[in-house]
Amino acid sequence: MAEVLSGVLHGAVEGSLTVPLYAQAREAWGTVEERPFPYTEVTVAAAAENLRELADV
Repeated sequence: MAEVLSGVLHGAVEGSLTVPLYAQAREAWGTVEERPFPYTEVTVAAAAENLRELADV
């Protein structure tokens, strides 16, 4: 699961996503997990923003 979500966030930071980040994260989650997606759109966006900031350091 961690690898799936980190791949989505990496795509967001690199600017290579073809669909909105939250939709991509939910879709990726559904490929490996039956439980409902546990994160909010705000949480996913904040994670991506934190990674963008760290990439700029």
